[in-house]
Amino acid sequence: MKVFISHSSKGDRKATRLRNTVFGQLKEKGHEVLLDLDGLKPGAEWRTELYEWLATCDAAVLLLTQKALASRWVQREIDILMWRRALGCHLEVVPILTGGLKSDAIDAAGLTDLKAIELARGSAKATVAEMAAQIIGRFPDVSSSTSRDDPMTAWLGRISQHLREVRSADVMLRAATALGMRESDALQAALPIGGGQFMASHLLDSELSGRLCPAVGVLSEALTEDRLRRLIKDVQPAWVEVATARDLLPRRGSPRQTLLLNAELPETAEDYINRATCRPPYGAMDERLGAIPIDETASDLPKAMTEKLLELYGYPPSTSLSKIKPDGLLYFLIFDVQQLTLSTALQCLEKVHDLLPDLIVVALTGPQLPTKIPTSRDGVRSLPAMAEDVELDAYRNGKHLAKIVKRVTG
Repeated sequence: MKVFISHSSKGDRKATRLRNTVFGQLKEKGHEVLLDLDGLKPGAEWRTELYEWLATCDAAVLLLTQKALASRWVQREIDILMWRRALGCHLEVVPILTGGLKSDAIDAAGLTDLKAIELARGSAKATVAEMAAQIIGRFPDVSSSTSRDDPMTAWLGRISQHLREVRSADVMLRAATALGMRESDALQAALPIGGGQFMASHLLDSELSGRLCPAVGVLSEALTEDRLRRLIKDVQPAWVEVATARDLLPRRGSPRQTLLLNAELPETAEDYINRATCRPPYGAMDERLGAIPIDETASDLPKAMTEKLLELYGYPPSTSLSKIKPDGLLYFLIFDVQQLTLSTALQCLEKVHDLLPDLIVVALTGPQLPTKIPTSRDGVRSLPAMAEDVELDAYRNGKHLAKIVKRVTG
């Protein structure tokens, strides 16, 4: 079993001893332990190797000190691990609060979904041996490998498959460099075996959006038109932040989700959905719906919305919405509420969720999120606000990627 250890223990002698003890005991049990001993200094570039570890590990140990909870690197690691779990990956995550930290420290760090996992706790007086025993007790004695068939693994596999068509190490090296990989990582991405998977892992970095078009442009030299189109579909949503992507997925025990997104274009919401679900060929659906006139006193759903919902779920137009049955797939409705008052739109969506509680609605609010969300029976919450021009940049990147295909096809 591959076990990743997430930590930020430099300068903390007790945390360092705990890290080393856990590392040694997991190795003794026969596990392959993935541990970054060097750490990342402020301003340092994130290493692609870490993304690969996060994408391929079977389990993770989170050593949560006050310093770790404040580390943007550790938060990024936790975001990716919890994203994988939200996608249905059988990933064992073992968090331990050290130094007497309480659960409210997790809330303060914005990592509330960790509270759904059984937490190990180490009081300020707990010894390293006592804390290590809590962690090691969660792992089997015999080394094993967990079968990974979750959407993220499939997405990385598809990108790797696309890149296998590139036979030139020089093209792969130039594409990796265009993606902003440091020299050692770019050389690894150019390897004939495993290089494509390594480069695919780098796409878990949402900060590379501005580098995506140059990299795809280089790769287009060595890809067929069909393969290029499929690669672009898989990588285009990579600009969406990992933490936000995780927020779009269902929360345990929280149906009736309406998510507010400060966007104007349905294509933006589609990128969010595709990023969140890792764009599986089958397993997640989405449908767009522009703003429609809604009578606040109407007892029935507007006809246009009913038609879209039946189309989304694959039912004939004459079917009653009450006939729709859950089938284990994720369904997303993109609803433009910019021409409506939010309270009116939410009243309509309450009726939708009365019939389809598992439907996830992404509501486009325009450039600004509401300062106050009207009372609703649904779990309405705002997604993290996009910074100014992010949506515009994503739109332009999409157009540039389309131009690359057009250039290749002549």
